[in-house]
Amino acid sequence: MITVVGATATEVAHFALWLRSGLVPRPDFIRFSSEQALDSGDDTEWQIPAGGAFEEIRAVVAEHVEALGGE
Repeated sequence: MITVVGATATEVAHFALWLRSGLVPRPDFIRFSSEQALDSGDDTEWQIPAGGAFEEIRAVVAEHVEALGGE
């Protein structure tokens, strides 16, 4: 598990794309949550798309943030 603190959806998307592109043996292994989700008792892991471009990844991360009432 890797923890990224204080990052925007855009920064998380760049990081996830970097992981998926060169470090993680299977792109479907990349999942994420947020401190806000965990603090509210939500331990759901969201999956980064195994394919797709930066904007698709960013959209998934932004959807997560919006689902929790964040910005």
